[in-house]
Amino acid sequence: MVNVYHECPKTGHKLHHLLNHDLDELIPTLIIGDFNTHAIRWSLSGRAPSAWADDFTEWLDTNNLSILNPPGIPTWQGSREGDRPSILDLVIANTAVTQDSRISKATVSFADSLSSDHATLTIYVYPSVSLTYLPQPRPAGYQANNELRDSWIKAFCLEIGAEDAATVLSMGSATSLGAEPGRGHFSGPIGDDPPRHQAPLDSETGSDPEAPRHSRAHEAANIFDSAIQCVSQLTLKPKPIPNPKSPCWWNENCSAAHVIARTTSVGPKWRQATKMLRQTIAATKHEWAHTVLHDATNINDVWGWVAYRKGRRTNTFPALRSDNGSLVDSPEGKTEIFCKCFFPSHPKLCQIRQHTDPEPLPEWEWEPINESEVDGTLKGTLHKSAPGPSGVGYTILKWAHTAHPDLLPHIFNLAMAEGVHPWHHATIVVLNKLGKPDYSIPKAYRPISLLECGGKLLEKIITKCFQRDIKNHQLMSMSQFGSCPQHNTCDVATTLIHHI
Repeated sequence: MVNVYHECPKTGHKLHHLLNHDLDELIPTLIIGDFNTHAIRWSLSGRAPSAWADDFTEWLDTNNLSILNPPGIPTWQGSREGDRPSILDLVIANTAVTQDSRISKATVSFADSLSSDHATLTIYVYPSVSLTYLPQPRPAGYQANNELRDSWIKAFCLEIGAEDAATVLSMGSATSLGAEPGRGHFSGPIGDDPPRHQAPLDSETGSDPEAPRHSRAHEAANIFDSAIQCVSQLTLKPKPIPNPKSPCWWNENCSAAHVIARTTSVGPKWRQATKMLRQTIAATKHEWAHTVLHDATNINDVWGWVAYRKGRRTNTFPALRSDNGSLVDSPEGKTEIFCKCFFPSHPKLCQIRQHTDPEPLPEWEWEPINESEVDGTLKGTLHKSAPGPSGVGYTILKWAHTAHPDLLPHIFNLAMAEGVHPWHHATIVVLNKLGKPDYSIPKAYRPISLLECGGKLLEKIITKCFQRDIKNHQLMSMSQFGSCPQHNTCDVATTLIHHI
């Protein structure tokens, strides 16, 4: 950590020693202080750049340094009339700090500056002893190789067999889905469209009070999932553990420049070799990016590289602060802290039925889900969609549906008739919120749930049914654009321009 105070002379600057020094990119380095320098990169609008601003920014780029200040927040406020707020104090870090997630973004506060005209810059540095280096876990599931599709389908037919298929299909029939009193109904307007079914919900818990804990839908789904796991284990390779790979832009020129920079003795030649290495890397990245984007064949390639520029995944996890203020570093302790934050032990229940609800409309039965609906919905899914705890993705579901096209519709119809969801488990992934000053607080993170693809497929089908019924019966205003098929932001802009 280097502290800097730049006292500007009447002419020129006194940053020569700093600008002539090349930092070692392998050593985590922070440079913090009052630089008394205006530059377009960080200054407020209307501030003329300092005469040495170009040399300063070039030195930052050459050493791959990042400014951690929040953009647009002044760090100096003069007390004399005519003084304008400025950004003079900077927190600068090299890639060895930022890539390892060892430091937070800087915060600016004049309240903590003890009446100084310069604001207090606060950052949180996590020493290496407080970072948990998480090993890459082996992903659940198997590699769905299209070359093994036919052999997988054949093995699935043999594994589930006529006996298991008959067992699944015997758990209720399509003709009896709406036969039970009070089941298979939907309160909605009566129309000419084919009916569909939905189980009633308990007014307090939001669940079907008559649904058994282990229903026929659960049993059928378990048989189906077990067959998929057995066949995949026999015919497919497990997903490999992600291994860190060298950057795809690295070439022989980079290797040669790297060897020269690491074998040159310290001195002017070493600085020249290090500078040549950075220039070689920058030129190689530029050439590689131009080639990749020039050879893109469709829009998906372009959006894929947009995601690539967001950076690499880091395997470091800062310590979390518990309720008593102590830092917790163990994965088990962090899991407990996140569970308390995200999943309260006594959640607040909300009644499904409210006294302000309008009178219910006549009940409307729904017809069973058929094979064509499942087939059409599966065609619209992406093989890159993240699977749930089982690791079974949409590709394997498509293979299973091709082998036995009657199983998935029957499982879905059982779930609808009994008012249950056959897939209850999910993988919770914790992501950090961007721009938070302190990542030791659990609220600086947010959880996402990776659901089983079988359950997501059922929900997609039900969503299509709702959207079709809403469209046919005109249940939604014409000015509603969100969550409506065949509507987009262009329609919103066109409507707004028309009204204006």
